[in-house]
Amino acid sequence: MTPTALVMPNSRAVVDYVARDPHAIGYVSMGYVTDTVRVLAVEGLVPTPQNVSRAEYNLTRDLVVLSRPDASGAARAFLDFYPQPGRAGYRRPALRPGALGAWAGLTHCT
Repeated sequence: MTPTALVMPNSRAVVDYVARDPHAIGYVSMGYVTDTVRVLAVEGLVPTPQNVSRAEYNLTRDLVVLSRPDASGAARAFLDFYPQPGRAGYRRPALRPGALGAWAGLTHCT
Protein backbone atom coordinates (compact mmCIF):
# COMPACT_ATOMS: atom_id res chain seq x y z
CA MET A 1 0.00 0.00 0.00
CA THR A 2 0.91 3.61 -0.37
CA PRO A 3 0.32 6.45 2.11
CA THR A 4 -2.58 7.66 -0.08
CA ALA A 5 -4.33 4.27 -0.34
CA LEU A 6 -7.82 3.99 1.11
CA VAL A 7 -8.80 0.72 2.77
CA MET A 8 -12.52 0.11 2.64
CA PRO A 9 -14.51 -1.96 5.17
CA ASN A 10 -15.78 -4.45 2.57
CA SER A 11 -15.94 -5.23 -1.14
CA ARG A 12 -19.34 -3.57 -1.65
CA ALA A 13 -17.86 -0.32 -0.31
CA VAL A 14 -14.98 -0.64 -2.79
CA VAL A 15 -17.39 -1.01 -5.72
CA ASP A 16 -19.54 1.90 -4.51
CA TYR A 17 -16.50 4.18 -4.14
CA VAL A 18 -15.04 3.28 -7.53
CA ALA A 19 -18.45 3.89 -9.13
CA ARG A 20 -18.49 7.42 -7.67
CA ASP A 21 -14.86 8.48 -8.22
CA PRO A 22 -13.51 8.52 -11.80
CA HIS A 23 -9.90 8.37 -10.50
CA ALA A 24 -10.35 5.32 -8.26
CA ILE A 25 -9.17 1.76 -8.92
CA GLY A 26 -10.37 -1.06 -6.69
CA TYR A 27 -9.81 -4.79 -6.17
CA VAL A 28 -12.75 -7.10 -5.43
CA SER A 29 -13.93 -10.62 -6.17
CA MET A 30 -15.89 -11.17 -9.39
CA GLY A 31 -19.11 -11.69 -7.48
CA TYR A 32 -19.13 -8.05 -6.34
CA VAL A 33 -18.78 -6.48 -9.80
CA THR A 34 -21.84 -4.54 -10.95
CA ASP A 35 -22.65 -2.59 -14.08
CA THR A 36 -21.63 0.60 -12.23
CA VAL A 37 -17.92 -0.20 -12.67
CA ARG A 38 -15.66 -1.49 -15.44
CA VAL A 39 -13.44 -4.54 -15.01
CA LEU A 40 -9.83 -4.64 -16.14
CA ALA A 41 -9.02 -6.69 -19.21
CA VAL A 42 -5.71 -8.55 -18.87
CA GLU A 43 -4.09 -9.65 -22.13
CA GLY A 44 -7.38 -8.85 -23.87
CA LEU A 45 -9.57 -10.96 -21.57
CA VAL A 46 -12.09 -9.84 -18.95
CA PRO A 47 -12.78 -11.98 -15.86
CA THR A 48 -15.84 -13.94 -16.94
CA PRO A 49 -16.56 -17.21 -15.08
CA GLN A 50 -15.51 -19.07 -18.24
CA ASN A 51 -12.19 -17.23 -18.61
CA VAL A 52 -11.35 -17.71 -14.93
CA SER A 53 -12.32 -21.41 -14.78
CA ARG A 54 -10.24 -22.12 -17.89
CA ALA A 55 -7.30 -20.27 -16.26
CA GLU A 56 -7.21 -17.81 -19.17
CA TYR A 57 -7.70 -14.65 -17.08
CA ASN A 58 -4.43 -14.26 -15.19
CA LEU A 59 -5.34 -11.85 -12.38
CA THR A 60 -6.87 -14.19 -9.80
CA ARG A 61 -6.38 -15.18 -6.18
CA ASP A 62 -6.79 -18.33 -4.15
CA LEU A 63 -9.43 -18.84 -1.50
CA VAL A 64 -8.08 -20.47 1.63
CA VAL A 65 -10.36 -21.74 4.39
CA LEU A 66 -8.73 -21.77 7.84
CA SER A 67 -9.82 -23.25 11.13
CA ARG A 68 -8.40 -24.43 14.42
CA PRO A 69 -7.34 -28.10 14.37
CA ASP A 70 -9.88 -28.83 17.10
CA ALA A 71 -12.81 -27.07 15.36
CA SER A 72 -16.22 -28.14 16.61
CA GLY A 73 -19.88 -27.21 16.31
CA ALA A 74 -20.84 -25.08 13.30
CA ALA A 75 -17.20 -24.69 12.24
CA ARG A 76 -16.70 -28.47 12.17
CA ALA A 77 -19.98 -28.91 10.27
CA PHE A 78 -18.86 -26.38 7.65
CA LEU A 79 -15.45 -28.05 7.27
CA ASP A 80 -17.15 -31.44 6.86
CA PHE A 81 -19.42 -29.91 4.21
CA TYR A 82 -16.71 -27.93 2.37
CA PRO A 83 -15.76 -29.57 -0.98
CA GLN A 84 -12.46 -31.46 -0.94
CA PRO A 85 -10.66 -33.64 -3.49
CA GLY A 86 -11.97 -37.19 -3.34
CA ARG A 87 -15.43 -36.23 -2.04
CA ALA A 88 -18.59 -36.55 -4.11
CA GLY A 89 -19.52 -33.23 -5.69
CA TYR A 90 -15.97 -31.85 -5.65
CA ARG A 91 -14.95 -29.88 -8.70
CA ARG A 92 -11.72 -28.11 -9.45
CA PRO A 93 -11.75 -24.55 -8.10
CA ALA A 94 -12.44 -21.87 -10.69
CA LEU A 95 -9.51 -19.76 -9.51
CA ARG A 96 -6.12 -20.83 -10.80
CA PRO A 97 -3.59 -21.66 -8.06
CA GLY A 98 -0.40 -19.62 -8.15
CA ALA A 99 -1.90 -16.66 -10.00
CA LEU A 100 -1.31 -13.06 -8.98
CA GLY A 101 -2.97 -12.19 -5.70
CA ALA A 102 -5.37 -9.36 -5.03
CA TRP A 103 -6.66 -7.74 -1.85
CA ALA A 104 -10.02 -6.13 -1.19
CA GLY A 105 -8.67 -2.63 -0.84
CA LEU A 106 -8.71 0.51 -2.88
CA THR A 107 -6.12 2.74 -4.41
CA HIS A 108 -7.10 6.33 -5.12
CA CYS A 109 -5.11 7.83 -7.98
CA THR A 110 -4.75 11.61 -8.08
